[in-house]
Amino acid sequence: MNHIKNIKKIISIIFVLCAASGLYIAEYGNVSGIKQPAYNNTPINQIKYEASAKADFYTYNNKIYYCTKDGMQLLSDDGNIVWSDTYTLSEPYMVNDGEITAVCEPRGKNIYVYNLKGRMYTIESKGNISFISVNTKGYLCSVSSFDEYYELNVYNNSGERVFFGNFQMDDGFPVASDISDDGKILAVSFVTIDEINLKTKVLFYYIGEKENEESDSDNMFASFVLDNSIGAMICFMKDGSVIVVSDSKISCIDFSNGYTERWSKELNNELSAIAFPEKKYVAIAFGKKFINAKNPEDENIVKWFGLTGKEEAYFKSNKTVTGLYPYEKATIIAADRSFNAVKNNGSLIWSYNTIQDVKKILFIDEYQDILFITQSEADVTIVENMANEDNDSSEDETTNNNTNENTEKQTEDTANNNNQNTQNKNNNKNKNNEKETKEALPPDNTVSPSAA
Repeated sequence: MNHIKNIKKIISIIFVLCAASGLYIAEYGNVSGIKQPAYNNTPINQIKYEASAKADFYTYNNKIYYCTKDGMQLLSDDGNIVWSDTYTLSEPYMVNDGEITAVCEPRGKNIYVYNLKGRMYTIESKGNISFISVNTKGYLCSVSSFDEYYELNVYNNSGERVFFGNFQMDDGFPVASDISDDGKILAVSFVTIDEINLKTKVLFYYIGEKENEESDSDNMFASFVLDNSIGAMICFMKDGSVIVVSDSKISCIDFSNGYTERWSKELNNELSAIAFPEKKYVAIAFGKKFINAKNPEDENIVKWFGLTGKEEAYFKSNKTVTGLYPYEKATIIAADRSFNAVKNNGSLIWSYNTIQDVKKILFIDEYQDILFITQSEADVTIVENMANEDNDSSEDETTNNNTNENTEKQTEDTANNNNQNTQNKNNNKNKNNEKETKEALPPDNTVSPSAA
């Protein structure tokens, strides 16, 4: 009974941290003197669905992954179907890394892994799935639960199991995992809790080229301990280092010369949102200050930290940030009905205030084609040139710590380039405005994708 109560405590804290990971809603603000971009009220295409479809979206390389409880579609940048695949999941849960997308449902049995060509492979779990993670090569880590233990499995991009380990429930509760981009290292965090003490262990394992006959649990080569913390996020970066995010600290672990903590940052604020743009930055949206905290950050500020831990840029919002949506060299910061597109160097691209409730806005490309997602439809739309009227009411600001260029000058240059790019795109895409609205998947004439 105490074990169940402790798990519930952990889950409640993990939910807060996961909600800060950028998978949920976000917030905005306009820079004083920066003009509002025009929004094309006639979408290039629309994807309509019922709220019961549990629709979710992910964009990569000018393509759109469209996930529902009935299947997965890949859409082109103008919203037309490239391929479709079907499955049945009551509560689809999608994870992504680069072009790789995987979907399952909590406590379910099946996992479906995709790349831009279609379904790569399917995994059937013996236990109840707790969570999954993928890397850019198509490797999958699955954590599943049994009556008295948890099982970790790693599969390569052919769906072959290359790692497995069993962990007794008394050893801790697994909360996060990630696989290095080269597929050689697995990182997984466990939380243990008793009536007084809370501890997180992040364990690092070598992944073999094929499955061993015995459990691979002995392949552990390093561990990282966080006392009185819950480490609920792990992300391998471009240079092979790994970021560990807990409720009290962010650490960067370096494997280039043995095993060292390259840098860390103590947290004195709640985390409103976290993202990892380009896997070169850690973007953090700071929320409310902790009581009696020393040197807390300003509330409602987003900061970009580089791989050395240096603060590279920041964006100050006039509202609470609740999500970050990165795409290549920029990030959309959103909240309520307001959204800002900001480059990873801190310069503003555009700002937009919606007139309806919006779940999120995603880039489809740099930086004009966007996916405008509501509860019942997703619009493929172009953010056009800056509007004629100034919007000077906002107090938000952006700063690039590596340059002295004025933000307004950067935005003016961006607007000039966007005007020309938009004209070219509109010439190519106007014909799509006449196409019929796409309905929720799967259409009757869908064709299953070829295996990767």
